[in-house]
Amino acid sequence: MATSGAIIGKQISFARAERNLTRQDLGVILGISSEQVEKYESGKEAMPAGLLYRLSEVFDLPVTEFFRQPDEGRSAGIGQGS
Repeated sequence: MATSGAIIGKQISFARAERNLTRQDLGVILGISSEQVEKYESGKEAMPAGLLYRLSEVFDLPVTEFFRQPDEGRSAGIGQGS
């Protein structure tokens, strides 16, 4: 079973890619480095709650979407409805 950090990271990565943003783009939007974005997406570091909230605003998604484990057979759950 994946850790919550890994699940959140995958969802961040999917949401970013779905919007055609690079890690650099997302880093600029959030005021962090692209390297830090990579650490969050890979699950190496946990994204602080305040930054996750800001990300939910940027992507216009509820924060809970980042905690949803994708169903088997799907690449990720962001934006695909519940």
